[in-house]
Amino acid sequence: MDAWEFYKGKNILAPMVRVNTMPTRLLAAEYGADIVYSEELIDRKMMKVKRVENTAWGTVDFIDPDATNDDTAVVFQTTPEEKNRLVMQLGTGDATRALQSAMVAVNDVAAIDINMGCPLKFSTASGAGSALLKKAGNGARHSDHFEEKSTSRDARDLQNQTFGNDRTNRRVSPRH
Repeated sequence: MDAWEFYKGKNILAPMVRVNTMPTRLLAAEYGADIVYSEELIDRKMMKVKRVENTAWGTVDFIDPDATNDDTAVVFQTTPEEKNRLVMQLGTGDATRALQSAMVAVNDVAAIDINMGCPLKFSTASGAGSALLKKAGNGARHSDHFEEKSTSRDARDLQNQTFGNDRTNRRVSPRH
């Protein structure tokens, strides 16, 4: 399935900072969302998390091992029931970090999205968000870097599904 087919005719919960946590995504799905985006997850944070299957709650938790309290320990949380509709949005300005971050959760989400639209200084100062669009071909460079650094089949599949095989398709495609 290509990216267009993944999105065509779907009700989508768009990405919203600090809003698209698991409870919001599950509620949106209950009210008819076919695709739900995660909150923006920062690459450097996702690179260091530990994936934990929380059997008590039936969730998959991505835990920051350096967190000093329980309120900041869970960086990202999902459930198996949203796997085929969940798009994980990454905030990144670096292709290597993007790949490493994506690989942490690639088996728990349907697709990966690189945020290339946020105009806030928080994102653009680090070269992320809309700063990625300021230099022509930056998306292609991220795509090419994914390919160069991809050594496993999953990583190559992720690169192809995230940026497309033909280098002209920059839409996110689903992972199945």
